[in-house]
Order: sequence, then structure tokens, then C-alpha cells
Amino acid sequence: QYEYSTYGEIATRVRHIACGLLDLGLERGQRAAILAESRPEWAIADLACQMIGVISVPLFSTLPAVQVKGILKDCGAHLVFVSSKAQLKKIVEIAGELP
Repeated sequence: QYEYSTYGEIATRVRHIACGLLDLGLERGQRAAILAESRPEWAIADLACQMIGVISVPLFSTLPAVQVKGILKDCGAHLVFVSSKAQLKKIVEIAGELP
């Protein structure tokens, strides 16, 4: 079911995520990956990254864990946003092989 959000509500969510990224220690120029399907949260995560100068790295949600690992190693992402337990499972599976 679709939920309507106002621009103000989205802006508040973007600011909260941006502040969370800063609290986690991310800095301008560092990378955060987004492993998610097309959904409002994808755009919110991307906008939060842009707000603080973090480079977002989009990952296709259909990629298998081994390909996600290769991209994450190559891009040097400090954080990965995931959209679901299935996406989180991919990250947990490869976490020990990432810096």
C-alpha cells in the first residue's frame, strides 16, 4: 500500500539519516553503498549521502553476494544500506571478507 509523504517529512528523514552517518564517522568523499530495490528509502539514503558529501554507490538488488563483495571491495564503501533481510543476508555472508 502506498503511503504519501510531504516534502517536509522526506526532508526530515533525509536530515536524520545524514546526521546518523556523521555520528557513525563518515566524512565527505567516503563511500556508502545502497543495496536495495527501487523504493522511497533508496532515494532518502542517496539524498542523505549527498547532503554531507558522501558518495553513494548503488548496487543492483538482484546481484548475488559474490558480485556485491567484488564491488564493495573495489569501491571501498564504509557502510552499506540494505532494504530487507534478504539483502542483509548477502552482506552478513561476505562481511568477513571485506575490509
